[in-house]
Amino acid sequence: MKGKQEQDRRLSRKVTDFFMLSESIDAVLKKHNLTENPYMVLCRHWDSLLDVQAKGKSRVADLKGSNLVIEVIHPAWGSVIEIKKARIIADIQEKYPGLNINNLKIVMK
Repeated sequence: MKGKQEQDRRLSRKVTDFFMLSESIDAVLKKHNLTENPYMVLCRHWDSLLDVQAKGKSRVADLKGSNLVIEVIHPAWGSVIEIKKARIIADIQEKYPGLNINNLKIVMK
């Protein structure tokens, strides 16, 4: 019963409450017994694949075949991601094997 109360509490937060959007999405999906698309999970958790310095400087823009398109706010951040590209792709393949991502394509926002 406690789990249900915790779940309902997360769904009834006020706009002024501090919360993570991903927590709310998880709670809604769980409440309605919906499974989540792995691409959407990757989009929401993109920053967790990056180093601290690059967090918030890019986002997943699209998935075209086996290419994950990443939008960056400045070319320098594209270079930072490019340097870490092999590790990022390996992490994606480990955490989201169903997406079959083999390459990152970096574009300016």
